[in-house]
Amino acid sequence: MRWMHGWQRINYKDDNDWGNYALGMAKILSDHGYRIGGLDAAIYGNIPNGAGLSSSASLELLIGEMFNQIYNDGKIPRLELVRFGQLCENEFIGVRSGIMDQFAIGMGKKDHAIHLNTDTLEYRYVRGVLPGHVFVIMNTAKRRELKDSKYNVRREECERALAQLQEKQAIRTLSEIKPQELDTLMPSVSDPVLQKRVRHVVTENVRVQEMMQAMETGDTEKMGRILNEGHASLRDDYEVTGPE
Repeated sequence: MRWMHGWQRINYKDDNDWGNYALGMAKILSDHGYRIGGLDAAIYGNIPNGAGLSSSASLELLIGEMFNQIYNDGKIPRLELVRFGQLCENEFIGVRSGIMDQFAIGMGKKDHAIHLNTDTLEYRYVRGVLPGHVFVIMNTAKRRELKDSKYNVRREECERALAQLQEKQAIRTLSEIKPQELDTLMPSVSDPVLQKRVRHVVTENVRVQEMMQAMETGDTEKMGRILNEGHASLRDDYEVTGPE
């Protein structure tokens, strides 16, 4: 990809393919007052693209760090680059994504999981070395581009459900709902489909807490059960898994 028209005229084009993430990151940095300039870059990565493993976030953070080191003397804090990666997705690519992918790429630590509150950005590292066991990350070759997925639709559904619940309950996010409150609150959500979305969010937050505890105690059987339960919820309540 080549761009030779000045940073003020950067815009999204389908023909740029993955280059849009590089252009978008440059534009976000420029919009926030940071210096950018020309680059001749050959980019290599070992994260399969379109596999749901945050390849776009890795490119965003890479480009951001390149501009940081070359043109800004390395003075842009890593967490700010993480935020800029999210803005690139939201404002340039057109995906209303959260910050989890960029946070994992930008703040990841070897042999550790990140326990992250995406609302407050409070986080802590949880050691993920389990004797006799390994985590396996698989590329199933089932391609999925976030910009072409149902991500925006699911977010809009959650926001609609939240708006209905806020008429009955003083909450700011679905994450504030406790599992024991679901039966009481569900009648406030008119659409059964939206009820399923709420149930997934609430129960998945519980599973995250349980997973961190299981990792800390080395309870691998419990970790396996939690992962299976999470998949079932993604399949049945959030409806984002593939038919395979």
